[in-house]
Amino acid sequence: MKSARSIEEALQWAYRDGEYREPQDAGGVAYGQHPMWSLSPRTHQNWHGGGAVMTAPHPDAMVIVGAIGELRASEIERLALCVCEGFLNDVSGMIGLREDAFLRSACHLVPIVVQTCAKLRKRPDLPDQPRPRPLLLLNQRPAVMAPSTIYYNTIGGEKLHVKSDTYVKQTKARIYPDGAYCPLIWELPDFNSFALDRAEYCIWAICLNWLADRLSGRLQSMEIADDRVELFPWEA
Repeated sequence: MKSARSIEEALQWAYRDGEYREPQDAGGVAYGQHPMWSLSPRTHQNWHGGGAVMTAPHPDAMVIVGAIGELRASEIERLALCVCEGFLNDVSGMIGLREDAFLRSACHLVPIVVQTCAKLRKRPDLPDQPRPRPLLLLNQRPAVMAPSTIYYNTIGGEKLHVKSDTYVKQTKARIYPDGAYCPLIWELPDFNSFALDRAEYCIWAICLNWLADRLSGRLQSMEIADDRVELFPWEA
């Protein structure tokens, strides 16, 4: 009976327990063999304790790795632009940058991100959620603004008034005028890095869901579960 695994578990198995190793050009190192054992005539156990390191990789591991090789950045990019719209919605309103530029940049990492995460048994790192903080003045005190009316005299002598929010100070009684407020900004030391990390996660999740569909019914020892990787876990 075939076991059911998530696509993440299947990828991790292929690169670790399935004994897939990248082929070597020289040195006589075989598939599944650690280089430190290449000069030894004996068959050793692999570093995680299961199976012989000089045995060939499992056929299903080869199928999984082959499917990763079929990932194409152009196809993943088209999918990402369709299904990942709004992955910066919670911050883009205050930042004003385009999402598609970060998604296209992250697509260049296909399939390296998928392979690396499978080998390390981890997901792409997600940045901390942005936090609002008060806008600080040069003296490092929170800025305070209040609605006010500014009056102008035109050349023709006509008086105009413009309503605008201006910075205000406390009175001697430490009271601010009615309607005063403290403007907030996002605490993002490096927004480009923040947005690219999110984009890389989205691309990784799309690739895994694509691989889950691609590998369905093609493996001898396992079935890929129907669970799909969530695209926007930060919205939970």
